[in-house]
Amino acid sequence: MEVVRPHDEGKPGAFAGDGARVLEALAQLVAETPLTDDLPARAVDRVVDLLGLSGATLSLVSKHDDTLNLEAIASVGAHAAFARDMSARPLESLADAATAVSEGRPVFVVDEHGKAASPAPEKGVARWRSSISAHATGVLPVRAWGETLGVLTVEWPGSRPLGERERALLEAVAGLLGTMLHDMKRAEDVAVGSAESSCAAAGSGERTEILGVTPNGIVVPLSEGVVGDVEPAVVLSVASRRGNGAEAPIWDVVSIGPDRVALAVGLATAPEADSDELADTARAALRTYASQGVGPAEALGYLEHSVRATGSEGARVSVACCSLSLGDSARALSFSTAGAVTWAALGSGDRLTSGSSGRAALSAAGGARAEDQHLLLLPGDRVAVICGPVGPLDGPEGRASLAPALAARESSGAQAARSLLSALGDPDRAASVVVIEVHEAR
Repeated sequence: MEVVRPHDEGKPGAFAGDGARVLEALAQLVAETPLTDDLPARAVDRVVDLLGLSGATLSLVSKHDDTLNLEAIASVGAHAAFARDMSARPLESLADAATAVSEGRPVFVVDEHGKAASPAPEKGVARWRSSISAHATGVLPVRAWGETLGVLTVEWPGSRPLGERERALLEAVAGLLGTMLHDMKRAEDVAVGSAESSCAAAGSGERTEILGVTPNGIVVPLSEGVVGDVEPAVVLSVASRRGNGAEAPIWDVVSIGPDRVALAVGLATAPEADSDELADTARAALRTYASQGVGPAEALGYLEHSVRATGSEGARVSVACCSLSLGDSARALSFSTAGAVTWAALGSGDRLTSGSSGRAALSAAGGARAEDQHLLLLPGDRVAVICGPVGPLDGPEGRASLAPALAARESSGAQAARSLLSALGDPDRAASVVVIEVHEAR
């Protein structure tokens, strides 16, 4: 939704204001304001006020009929007059904006010109420019998590080029706006996902999540079938289903360092209590142990105490606790399992390695301590970890049936995860599947 607001014209010359104060004030606005449609307009208005600009426009990058367009969502001051026109034009016709989006770098221009001499009456920004002898413009990509979400265009009268500190401040402002747009998009996706989950609860209750892990260990949410600027070293595709009220799926991914990610996938069963609460307890406990450097097998030993402490009769957790290390050319996966868990790894030449948990589900009864297992993963390898009613996959023949889903390279990891989920017995039971795909190191 486009929001246009008038604003007093700024003074000629470069903008003024202490950089730290500007960023603090803008960050405070974004942090304290609800993620509603008017937040972009309020943020842009604050930018214009703080920097003494004559105008600013925040636009989203959108795609229509294979053509990238700018969709202005907030415009203040001199830009307001042509915001609608900009939103209707293809990006390729806006050279500076196209450069900012395609190359991910800002473009700053100082334009010296005389007053308009055309006898025809000028409109929009042309009319504003006709009253001054020079103007300066900055076109900055608005990015978050490696993705260009939009463009910030700022303008002010004057002919002095910006200094390095002023340009750096504008880039930092664009970065804060990128975080704002990312949070708004994520909130919208969560709302849509909640609605979809509500609908799914009446049916299969299945959900799919896709996460990318960058070479430096940052976990980034991905969209299925969408290739963005992020080039993940590993892609994690999680498919889960809710099942009956006594069971709840467990999965969690968290970065715990510049080269290590912790992953948990499992199933919580609590016949006499809230299974979702037990799942949340297990998820939070495993995340805490991972952040403290506890290995997978040892973490499951501690988790068993947490299950026992719930005091719920019949409460138990089947889970695979994994640690993924990112090397320069290979990835190392360490994991430990308990309960109804099966795993399979497909390497070069479609060679399948598989196994099942040798330990009972974590419960008040206690059990034998499991050891860590280790896999060295090379680019192109796929690993599936499956938790739930894995009876049909028990035994060599059952586990061999995992190979076709993992070997279908034309299918995405998310498709493979959903295929494996559907292969489990009893579709009314809760289950979780994660497919780990290793990409070429860059």
